[in-house]
Amino acid sequence: MAKAGRPKKDDAITHTVSVKFNNQDYDVLVEYCKNHGMTMSHLIRYGIQLQLEAEEKSLERLD
Repeated sequence: MAKAGRPKKDDAITHTVSVKFNNQDYDVLVEYCKNHGMTMSHLIRYGIQLQLEAEEKSLERLD
């Protein structure tokens, strides 16, 4: 008999990272997420992707 529940995704999010913020940075994070309809996790993953893309473009300019 097959397992009940939602099927597993190939790229399932399985790792947890804990980050500490001071009050000011946390308030900015919460407000940004609220205003843009994003979760904190999504915003952080998006920020990482933007940083990686910026570094890649920077390296391409050096070639």
